[in-house]
Amino acid sequence: MIGANADHCRRTDELRLGSNVTTDDVTVSSYRQTSMNAKKKATANAPPAVPQKERWKLARLKPNPLQRQFFRDLSAADLTALAENIRVRGQKQAVEALPDGTILDGHQRVEALRRNGATHADVLVRHDLASASEVEKERAFIETNVLRRQLSPLAKARAVLGLLKAELGKRQDSDLRGWDTAKARKRIEQATGMGERNLNRYLSVLRSAPEVQIAFEDGHLSLVQAARVGALMLGEVNRHKDFAARLRAGEDAKALFAEFFGRGDGRHVHVGDAVASFCRAIEKSHADLDGRVDPISATTVRKFEASLRKCRSLVRTLLAKLEADA
Repeated sequence: MIGANADHCRRTDELRLGSNVTTDDVTVSSYRQTSMNAKKKATANAPPAVPQKERWKLARLKPNPLQRQFFRDLSAADLTALAENIRVRGQKQAVEALPDGTILDGHQRVEALRRNGATHADVLVRHDLASASEVEKERAFIETNVLRRQLSPLAKARAVLGLLKAELGKRQDSDLRGWDTAKARKRIEQATGMGERNLNRYLSVLRSAPEVQIAFEDGHLSLVQAARVGALMLGEVNRHKDFAARLRAGEDAKALFAEFFGRGDGRHVHVGDAVASFCRAIEKSHADLDGRVDPISATTVRKFEASLRKCRSLVRTLLAKLEADA
């Protein structure tokens, strides 16, 4: 009798809830519906996944960490002119920024607005990059600025190198090696039209600290001089850091170069550099003449006899130091 009453109650509940639907089925269905409603609500409240123009407080915007590495600020005169133009005509071009406020394009406009006492700016917010990787954000920063700037040869080479790193999935503070280096050389050559010699010099400058690159772009160091400073990064990193630190402290670039590399008389300041230069010259000449001495006549050799004897004497003197130290 008890069993019959229980069965009657269960069947009554089923009829009340709907044919072939148990209490557990209703619980699961209710949970699923609640979950779907929550997802719809979250989607409705989520920011758009496309760039959107918004009005932001300037205080929400912050400089991009790559700005100083890739691009120069406007001169004081140019920044003043930009601020006056915005004051008279208004902000014609929106600042471009990530959802967290990191500026992609418009650092100078933001500074000009602040000079004018503005508190807000039109901002194109890149919601499409909200979940992007750091490499993708770096690439967006470089591409945005390259398309909108008249770049110097060094800045163009720097941007091409930066885009390649982003394309390869590398951070901007990483180095390229092997085939990646060859690819970088080819792309910079195509973008700038540089010959082999100048391409090597520009790549050397790009190895340098920002202070050295700025000194070159401002005309305080020639391309050849800046390339020599950059070459220090290959084996004398501490000397390069010292050079950059003293530039940063305000010392004259040309005077520093003279101190580090010589004062115009062709002699190295550091005798170790002089020995290294001498040995490189010997290696290069040896590679050029090796296996080709027999056809050279005594008449030709006699023209350079004095130089050859000087070199022989110097080599013997240097080797004698090794023998004395043995």
